[in-house]
Amino acid sequence: MRMCIVNSTHIIPLLQKQWRTVSFAAIAAGAGITVGISKEAVKIMHQDLTSEHGFSIGWPRYIIPAMSARKDLDAINRRSVEVLADEVEEPQAKGVVRLELSQWSRQMMFTATTEAVWGPQNPYRDPVVAEAWRCVQSRLSSWFVSTASRRTFEAGFLNFSMFPFSSVPFPKLRQAREAVAAAMMKYMGNGGHKTASGLVRMRFEHHHDQFGLRIEEIARGEL
Repeated sequence: MRMCIVNSTHIIPLLQKQWRTVSFAAIAAGAGITVGISKEAVKIMHQDLTSEHGFSIGWPRYIIPAMSARKDLDAINRRSVEVLADEVEEPQAKGVVRLELSQWSRQMMFTATTEAVWGPQNPYRDPVVAEAWRCVQSRLSSWFVSTASRRTFEAGFLNFSMFPFSSVPFPKLRQAREAVAAAMMKYMGNGGHKTASGLVRMRFEHHHDQFGLRIEEIARGEL
């Protein structure tokens, strides 16, 4: 597979119209390997990349109702605002509080987003899981930044994509991935997705009911 980077904004819409020739879905399907999805599931994700009936082409279209200006999106926005309001009130109740604004803002947005999307059984409530996602030091970081800096699993996602045997140079990054994956599998195994946002429920319906992916594969795909 050849990957081309397009940074000219006026060309992007033209390419998107040629989605059967220039397939962004192929890149998305390839991300399955990055999160540890099985070969069988990755094969399903790569099937029929030039048809609206294929997995990787079809699922973004399938979830459009959950992301449109309807009740599902309203519910996500409403819950996010509720959580944000609670987060803002917490330091006010303590009186004078000194905090790192950027860190506090990031945490606030992280909490509001995960609560709104994942619902009452939000796996990211566990600080260990949240830390595994956000704050894992990668050995690769020392090549580019000071050794005192911290890399996140989110930021280190590209490292997994570029290095096939990433568990060797990035053991802590891999541990973080597996920690989050285990939490997400437990979440779905307990039916947490059933009380989550419409976005999560519709993705599960598409992946499981229509294409037969196992809970483990779906959970890893949510990383």
